[in-house]
Amino acid sequence: MMNDLLTIVGHNVVAALVLSVLVYALTRVWRNPPVAHVLWLVVLLRLVAPPVVRLNWHDTGTPDSAGAGGEVLAEIPQFGEPKPEQGPRFIDRPAAQANPQVSAASSTKHQVASAMRVSWKDGRPVLCWLWLGGSALCAGIAVTRIVRFERRLRDTLPGSERLRRLARTVGGRLGVRGVPDVRYVESVDVPFVWWPFVSWTGRRPTIVLPMRLAAQLDDTSLLLILAHELAHLRRRDHWVRAVELIVSTIYWWNPLV
Repeated sequence: MMNDLLTIVGHNVVAALVLSVLVYALTRVWRNPPVAHVLWLVVLLRLVAPPVVRLNWHDTGTPDSAGAGGEVLAEIPQFGEPKPEQGPRFIDRPAAQANPQVSAASSTKHQVASAMRVSWKDGRPVLCWLWLGGSALCAGIAVTRIVRFERRLRDTLPGSERLRRLARTVGGRLGVRGVPDVRYVESVDVPFVWWPFVSWTGRRPTIVLPMRLAAQLDDTSLLLILAHELAHLRRRDHWVRAVELIVSTIYWWNPLV
């Protein structure tokens, strides 16, 4: 089970790394922000998608069937009957007599490969538990921060009728289904969209505006702010953030994430 899990992770990391290099090169030449956004999202999903092609890494560099050297040559079929005057054939000699340097190198390589297999077998459970422990720690920190942040937002006030009317106007123009709730808050300084997994919002996206900022701006400025936040919902950025949170929790050790 652990072996299969680490194998899948290895395939996904390599595939995502190769894909990220291609995406980086493409986005340097073709500067299109929407396309770049989608391509980097594909790289992110590649880390958690099932591998398309699986390679057998465990048999690489471990030719167990080669034995002590010279035995593979002995299995090569010979055509025709040997003549008595020819003497012993080369393939019937021990490998050590034929080429002692090659035999010693082959034996050393076999010993190194065997030691690597033993080390990997012993260290695999440690790596798995370290990985799972780090993921559990990251998940605990994320959940704690989300709950703590939601507690700070419990005292938010519902937006005014004017603000809700502006949100409906902009949402209709952008094609956003079900315009989210708009609320005021005093504890933050910038507008944002909040869509937690479990919240007082009833799992509904909410646009949160700083009360002091909303009181100072006219309708045109508020329309621009609401359009910016609703564009995040139109592009499903709150879903992307959820995927990012999940992937970063699983691959907390991966610099690519």
